[in-house]
Amino acid sequence: MLEKFTGISLPGTSDPGIAERGDVPISKMIQIIREDARRNKILAESILEASDEDFKIISYRGIHVMRDHKIIQSGRSNPRKNQS
Repeated sequence: MLEKFTGISLPGTSDPGIAERGDVPISKMIQIIREDARRNKILAESILEASDEDFKIISYRGIHVMRDHKIIQSGRSNPRKNQS
């Protein structure tokens, strides 16, 4: 037997949405997707405000198992915000 899910998405956006196990009330699903959006907004703002030197960049082989890691740029442990 297949497990039941409740999904939520916003039509007209590229976001695939979110799914939760079981029958979840509408108000709870809206709360869940908005909380996820807030977390994504914070992450997006951090990325947009970071300087180029803040990013850690690596090269590797493989999709599921990453091998032959090579650190190209270490990145800063405490990124500072871009001063524009």
